[in-house]
Amino acid sequence: MGRRLWSGNFNPKPEQPPKNHFTVGIRDDITHTSLKINERFDAAPKGSIRCKFWGLVSDGTVGANKSAIKIIGDHTDMYAVAMGANKQQLIKALTEAESYDGPSLIVADAPCINHGIKRGMGKSQEEEKRTVQCGYWPLYRYNPALKTEGSNPFSLDYQKPDGSFREFIGGEVRYASLQKTFPDEAKELHGRLEQEIKQRYESFKDLADKHVLETDDKKAA
Repeated sequence: MGRRLWSGNFNPKPEQPPKNHFTVGIRDDITHTSLKINERFDAAPKGSIRCKFWGLVSDGTVGANKSAIKIIGDHTDMYAVAMGANKQQLIKALTEAESYDGPSLIVADAPCINHGIKRGMGKSQEEEKRTVQCGYWPLYRYNPALKTEGSNPFSLDYQKPDGSFREFIGGEVRYASLQKTFPDEAKELHGRLEQEIKQRYESFKDLADKHVLETDDKKAA
């Protein structure tokens, strides 16, 4: 157990009682299990090399995706993939990432036993397809090398959410349990998440269309 994690859960004067199951430092957490981190508490030795990780399309953080693409995409090519949803898109992403002269980032949907897929882990590939169809997981490719060719660096590879979001979350225990335990909170948070998913698709679509228009304008000039 990391020292920060230990400090967050076993502080001598905690704001709330210790939790048996918890996460640490997650913003927009919808499970109410995340503990705050005291940023002043630092156990890392001096001279340590640190890395920053962006959590993309995680529970309750879908609003950060557009900004993340711009931030990370300016320095590396990045891809969001789901083999069960679109194998051809996955192959394209892997091929582009391999051929890019620089670091590449591939974020893949990975069904986990802790998600509690009611249909069973044997249906994980189908679950990935449902995840994309409802809009929960996006598919895209961002290749900055295309900028030098005057082409659109952003490719949107999934369709508008089909309205099956509620059916999707009802099929996984991680969401269904919240509905059962805190029905009012679940209704509010899931409704908010559904709206953010729709907004994310529209923002991605605008991002793709904007680049296309800018490219067309440059060619016309």
